[in-house]
Amino acid sequence: MPTKQCSVCSGPPEILTAVNSMLKQKLSMKKIAAASGISKASIGRHSLKCCNRKIAETFKSMKQMRPIISWPDGRAHIQFRDTLLTPAQVNSLCMSGDFCVWEVRYSPLSDEAAQNIANLEARQQEIRDRLAAPAAVPELLSHRETANEPAEEIVFTREPEPEEIPPQRKPQSGADAMRSLLSDVKNMITRRRCG
Repeated sequence: MPTKQCSVCSGPPEILTAVNSMLKQKLSMKKIAAASGISKASIGRHSLKCCNRKIAETFKSMKQMRPIISWPDGRAHIQFRDTLLTPAQVNSLCMSGDFCVWEVRYSPLSDEAAQNIANLEARQQEIRDRLAAPAAVPELLSHRETANEPAEEIVFTREPEPEEIPPQRKPQSGADAMRSLLSDVKNMITRRRCG
């Protein structure tokens, strides 16, 4: 059974171009159907099958190419190489068909992020100004000296801990030491009755 051909792809080329551009703009199927005169179901099938197939084929062909990375400040280099390329070199390499350009773009800051950066920069400048103004400290010292207030000196000391004096034991005689050892040994030995 032959496969059914897409009604958008088989239609006039100008309608195909218009539908594809409206799909890229992410308009609703209802609006695209009203503008092109094609049913929503056909447009839905076209966007799921045909557009994805074209993207996959483009990606497959690009996958075999070596990327050139282009930065917003104008720098460009081949991936994994540090050598910078001129715009003329980038154009000539892309014309050869072996390279493709990956252009890096930065999204604009949101209002909240821009405000946070401005607040941070203002705070940093305030800290720099405070550190750069050493005149405030001598004024305080000179004020203290003119008031004839005695300068207080704070000294932290620690009380010495009392030394532990070991209890003094009476020296035992040899006989007394032997008796205490024998009594300790007798207490450890349990007697058994022999029957």
